[in-house]
Amino acid sequence: MKSASDIFNSAFSNAKAFKSRAAQLKRIASGVSTEIQAAERTDLSDGDLKALEKAVHILEILAERYAGAAKLKAKQEQEWEKRGPLVKKAMHTTFGRLSSVEDKIAIIAMYKSSALRIGIQDLADLKFHFEDALDGLWWTLVKDLTRKPEVAIAEAWERFSAERQQIIDKNRPLIQSFAKLGKD
Repeated sequence: MKSASDIFNSAFSNAKAFKSRAAQLKRIASGVSTEIQAAERTDLSDGDLKALEKAVHILEILAERYAGAAKLKAKQEQEWEKRGPLVKKAMHTTFGRLSSVEDKIAIIAMYKSSALRIGIQDLADLKFHFEDALDGLWWTLVKDLTRKPEVAIAEAWERFSAERQQIIDKNRPLIQSFAKLGKD
């Protein structure tokens, strides 16, 4: 059976979901315990009773582990909450200063390339997908608890800077379509 940390790493996306699963398992165990207590009415055999007792034991262990995973996830969510403003502030001096059509398309290409495959029709689309790509990058950096925000952002900025021109060249027709409209 997996430990609380194994369950934490492989299952739900938030602490509330883990806590809810723990409560569900406790209710199931309680229901099975009620059936064990009512064994005379249901005429269960000794083997059936032992199987139900084992099931209750397993359900209680699982509930404890999901509750432990909920605590781990809550702690992680608190770390993300603390880290979010730090990442936002650090991104402001790099990614937050990008404003040209070229840079916006390069960011979209790096962090939300599906938008380019679907197509960006106008400035409203460009703005939406640019902000969405930056939000995706922000969330990725917030969740990266292995490095300080400044280090993670510096590495992301370095990668963007290194690949920027190649991405711009690849997407030149799209960039030029905005320039032809006099919107660059």
